[in-house]
Amino acid sequence: MIPIHVHAVTDYAVPALIAALSRRPGREPAARRIMRTGPVWHAAYTVRTRYEGGPVPAPSMRTPLACDAVGARPLSGRDR
Repeated sequence: MIPIHVHAVTDYAVPALIAALSRRPGREPAARRIMRTGPVWHAAYTVRTRYEGGPVPAPSMRTPLACDAVGARPLSGRDR
């Protein structure tokens, strides 16, 4: 398990990196949309998390961890 403050840093840094990488040449439009939408979703629940990185602490740490798990699962069988 990682320290909560490290989790907070990665909750902001990784989505920002993914959004920045969406600007690289050669990306398909659908990939760009996903790489821009996903970080916005992640940032939306990160700022509302009750931990050191959440400026508007609302749900417990369990809720964003569940959102992370849902976001990591494949969307359908065609992703395999």
